[in-house]
This record gives sequence, structure tokens and C-alpha cells, in this order.
Amino acid sequence: MERITRWDFSGKALMALAVSLLVAVALGLSGLCADDAYAASSKKKAQHKKYEKTIKSYHAKMKKQAKAIDKQNKSYGLKTSYASNKTYFAFADIDKNGVDELIVRYEDKSAKHNTAVGDGYGETTTIYTIKSGKVKKVLDNTEFAPYFHDAYTHIYKGSKYIDQGFSHGYEDLSFWKYSKGKLSKKCAYWLTSIDASHTSTGKASYRINDKEVSAKKYAAKKKALMGTGKGYTMHAYSSKTFKKYI
Repeated sequence: MERITRWDFSGKALMALAVSLLVAVALGLSGLCADDAYAASSKKKAQHKKYEKTIKSYHAKMKKQAKAIDKQNKSYGLKTSYASNKTYFAFADIDKNGVDELIVRYEDKSAKHNTAVGDGYGETTTIYTIKSGKVKKVLDNTEFAPYFHDAYTHIYKGSKYIDQGFSHGYEDLSFWKYSKGKLSKKCAYWLTSIDASHTSTGKASYRINDKEVSAKKYAAKKKALMGTGKGYTMHAYSSKTFKKYI
């Protein structure tokens, strides 16, 4: 006689079945997440490797200029050591399009080496991205001029804007939109804040795109544009250290 299978629909049996199903689904999802994470990691490594020749070339160019300036200064009786500066770098997907940009600077060892810090003196922050499989320059500051006071370049986590403001007696922020690997040719937001002791009216001044606004509106806009307000840590470059962070 053929055996008839009888299913147990008791509460305990149903509970055990439900737990088993949940465990199976969880394991399946964790496997998918792990695969996705590995794929993303592999993709980033491939992107970073594309920048290897770029950062080597940047470093060589900056070092060459620094040595020339040191040599010239020596002829004037001045002792400088710009050639002892180092190239620092960070990878960051600034516009969140899946492609990490390469951010580089040539600076003194005593600097803070963070993309949200810098006063614009001898500005060297240069940004590269990858388009159609090739490295493209987004922002060029490869002319080393340590005595020249230029706009600084700040890049904040969580912001799709690059701040190219000016450091002087008052806050002067200039946010440029960065999207799809392209930096806008026009400043999107210009914010200036001057305290009461430096205005002719005796009152603090807050302006957005040259229009007077309240302190509250100014602070809110500034916060929205700066993302977290924190920058990316930059690492000292050498052929060995670069490979370590790929």
C-alpha cells in the first residue's frame, strides 16, 4: 500500500518552518550583499590603479618645480626647502556617480593633509576623474607658486560642491557644482560673512550671491552646501604607499 504523507500543521511545526525559511532568506541575502560588496571593491581597485601613472607624473612635476625654486632662492641668498614637500592623495567619489576621483596636493609635512583644510597660499590641489576609461583632469593647480595667494580648494564629505573660496579678513566661500565628472564653469553659490567690527554699519553682514540675508538663512545654506563639513584624509605618496591604498 502506498504510504500517505501527513503534514503536521501544529503551532510548533509552523513556527519551526517559518524560522527555517527566514534563516534561508537571510543567508541568501547576506551572500548577495557579500557578492555586491566584493564587486564594488574590485571596481574601485581597478579605478584606483588607473591613477597610478597620473599621480607619479604629478609628483614628478611638482618636485621638479620645487627644486627649481629652491635653486633660484639659493642664488638670492635665501634658504628654502620646497623640494622636501611631499605629494598627498585621497580617493573620493565626490559626485556619487560610482567613479572615485583622485585628489592630490603637494605640501609641507607639517600641513594637516585633509581636503577640507587649506588657505590657498601656493595652492596645488588638483583633481582627476575617469571618463570613458581614461583619466581626465577636473581641476588643475599644477603650477607650483608657494608665494602666491590664490583661491583655496576644499572638498567636503557628503557635498557635491567644491569650495574654491578665499582666505582673508572675513569668510568668503565659493561653491562650484561638480556633477557627472565635470566641474561647472560658473560659481553656483558665493557666501560671505563679515562680523560687525568690520562693517561700516556696525552690524554683521551675511550675503548669498551678493544679496543680504539673515544669519539663520546664511547658516542653513552653508550647512547644506558643506555636507558633513569634514574632509577626506590624504595619504603621503610613494610607489609603495599608493599601492597600499589601491
